Amino acid sequence: MRGTCEQPGPIFRQQLAKDHPVASMMATGDPWLLAWRGQALVRLDQLARDTGIPVVRLFDIERGESITLEELISIARVIHADPAELIASLPDPALLIA
Repeated sequence: MRGTCEQPGPIFRQQLAKDHPVASMMATGDPWLLAWRGQALVRLDQLARDTGIPVVRLFDIERGESITLEELISIARVIHADPAELIASLPDPALLIA
């Protein structure tokens, strides 16, 4: 078990498979978070309620703002996705703030 002062390990970015449904939606122009929400059939207000992230913040993330690792993990939990796949689908790795 990690101590409270330990930092999380490094984040490794894998590649999202080209035939993944989210990759297909992104290829047609959907923002990464919108594509994941569409795949999971989760509305923005549902995602806000279940993650505790305000709707306005989720909308900003969906429009290309940076995202913290904590936010990403919360979203992954709600949409039943692997956090590594969400990281792989970010349009720019620099959007993730560890």
